[in-house]
Amino acid sequence: MEQLTPMMQQYLATKEQYPDTILFFRLGDFYEMFFEDAKTVSGELGLTLTSRSGDAEKSPMCGVPYHAAETYINKLVGKGYKVAIAEQIGDPKAKGLTKREVIKIITPGTVLSESALQDAQNNYIALIYERDAEILLAGADISTGECFYGIYTGHDRVQQLLDELYRLMMPELLLVGQLSFREELNEFVSLRMSHCAFTEIPNISHSADDRIIQHFDAENRPSESSAKEAVATLLDYLHETVRTDLTHLSKLTKLDSSNNLVLDTYTLRNLEITRNLRDGGKKDTLLDVLDFTKTAMGTRLLRKCLDSILGQTFGDFELILVAYKFDDEEKRAAYEAQIKKDAAVSKARNSQIIREETAKAEQAAMKYHKVRQGDTLSGIAKKYGTSVKALCRLNNIKETKILQIGQKIRVR
Repeated sequence: MEQLTPMMQQYLATKEQYPDTILFFRLGDFYEMFFEDAKTVSGELGLTLTSRSGDAEKSPMCGVPYHAAETYINKLVGKGYKVAIAEQIGDPKAKGLTKREVIKIITPGTVLSESALQDAQNNYIALIYERDAEILLAGADISTGECFYGIYTGHDRVQQLLDELYRLMMPELLLVGQLSFREELNEFVSLRMSHCAFTEIPNISHSADDRIIQHFDAENRPSESSAKEAVATLLDYLHETVRTDLTHLSKLTKLDSSNNLVLDTYTLRNLEITRNLRDGGKKDTLLDVLDFTKTAMGTRLLRKCLDSILGQTFGDFELILVAYKFDDEEKRAAYEAQIKKDAAVSKARNSQIIREETAKAEQAAMKYHKVRQGDTLSGIAKKYGTSVKALCRLNNIKETKILQIGQKIRVR
């Protein structure tokens, strides 16, 4: 360090703070990259390597004009790299070394450049956090203001998570701590989400409650402590990278598949509902056939509805109708009325089917014990791993009831 110029010492000190990024270091009208960053950018973007010393092998560097930097940054971010922007914040005409500081970090999930975003597709960033028997997923799209979380439990919780990741198809995934299913996650992302970049987060947020209060009102905050930790950790990362106003992230939605017919990864993929098998694009998919929307917002909404097909409420359909922007208002009104009628009929029919199937399932799940000589309520309860009080509640009898031989006692 002693043999380096003050400017290079400043560069290396800044780079040390952001080791996992490509540092765009502002020097006059250019952003310069040095050493390994220069080699990486040169290889990815086809830029020529040069050197201040004349030896490009010993101290390589390359640069791009600051007014054209966005194009180069978008290409790097599109390839999964993170880019830290170090700007001159002091007076460049003043004597001595000009002060420089990283003003933002651009990652695949936090890019805000209009030229890098696809209007008809969300640019999500998501975080995965495992606590005990729960898997937490927190996500956001800072370009639209969406913020959500999901909690996955049960023996198939990993598959539930993977199915949701496929639906969201985010370019950046934050992983908190050690995950017990990391190998399975790596394999899935490599196979189904090859453009997704991982970012390791060592610990959860140290001020989860404060961060949640900062962004969401009382009615919009998660009740689960694990969800608060996951969402707050995601927000911490966004504040650290974007370094701009994020107050538009003020509405938090809980992912709930109970009202939807959830299609798993393989069904969504093989039926080519929103992405084709050829290149993962929209062409020749069900979405492509149905998409007559006039706005990017309408296309995004239609995509979400198809990903969780047959479970939409009429409110979703109503928004889609607005996006279609019918020229004939009478046709639009008639179509809307028919959709509303069909939705009401379908909801009633589905509710009846659910009630009937639930009753059948409950009946099939019932288990009885036929009372024999010498049986007691306490003995029966012990045999089936329950309590006398539970048996009495289940059979609507008193604890003092005398059992009759041949009598059926419900035990489940």
